[in-house]
Amino acid sequence: MAAAIPDHLLEDIYLRLDDAADIIRAAAACASFRRIISDKAFRRRFRSLHPPPILGFFDSPASPNGGFHPVQPPRRVSPAARALAAAADFTFSFLAGDSVNWRVRDVRVLLARPNAANWDAFDAFLVCDPLHRRYLRVPAIPGDLLPVTDLAGGDAPAV
Repeated sequence: MAAAIPDHLLEDIYLRLDDAADIIRAAAACASFRRIISDKAFRRRFRSLHPPPILGFFDSPASPNGGFHPVQPPRRVSPAARALAAAADFTFSFLAGDSVNWRVRDVRVLLARPNAANWDAFDAFLVCDPLHRRYLRVPAIPGDLLPVTDLAGGDAPAV
């Protein structure tokens, strides 16, 4: 009878897998593998060693070739990137009002609507999920906290 492989060696083997689908397949193989893989410490280590892949980049819909540009083959994630591009609404048509005036401000699709009088200031912020066509408006900073954020211009106190 063969000796069982110790858990710490199995964990080291699983950490060397770079595709989350391989980890899921291993977890489905047996209960002891699932116990190792579902451990919070393992998942934390796996995420620190294998950051999420870049699926593409986003250019403002107002630009001539705007929208989401998925990565191309031979990248391993190109099928997932193409599927995301087909499924998500990167025109942000689900937003109320004129979505062309919104500008992407972060990789998590934080949209900022510029102030009409000053394009360096913003009237509103939204965090968008173009895949599920949902958004959440970020509340405005209260006036009494505005000097602390240094958005009012001038010297803000150190916090």
